[in-house]
Amino acid sequence: MTAEAFGRGHAPDGRSSYEILCDRVAGSMRVLDLGCGDGLLLEFLARRSGRQLAGVDLSPHSLALARRRPALSEAKLEEGRAQELPFADGSFDACVSHMALMLMSEIEQVASEVARVLSPEGVLACVVGDGAVGGEAYERFLALLRCTIEETPASQRIPALGDKRTRSREGLDEVLGPAGFTAVDWETVPI
Repeated sequence: MTAEAFGRGHAPDGRSSYEILCDRVAGSMRVLDLGCGDGLLLEFLARRSGRQLAGVDLSPHSLALARRRPALSEAKLEEGRAQELPFADGSFDACVSHMALMLMSEIEQVASEVARVLSPEGVLACVVGDGAVGGEAYERFLALLRCTIEETPASQRIPALGDKRTRSREGLDEVLGPAGFTAVDWETVPI
């Protein structure tokens, strides 16, 4: 759903939010996509040869779609929760997350897990909606999400999503600082 909603959007400089994220981790060779969905971001990351890619997502259906992408034939795609990452300590130089971090619960545990699987000096780069101020991208995402939730049987629905602190610089600093991350470098880009 995220890939369809945001895959065609572009910043004023012509880059998509996926390309902006890739640029943030351009020098990283071992990259984890947190909430990888159907693998679109991983496909962008795979354009750099020699990269070791991994993705984790709750949805077996989304992971099945990701596995269909030829560029991801060597990627390690795991069904799991960000609160309990199925990877060894220091496995990655970078962790990316496109419109997923802001939907995760137990966000302090997510931050600790990401810090654990990143190597020293590792980078966490995320795209989050600006829902803290009622931005258009976040509202559009929520509208799509509401439609999907309404179509999902109650027994298969996930609990309330997200922590509002993940949608602001100050909030992210509050969440990530105790896990050992440096101050957040924040850039606002209209898509």
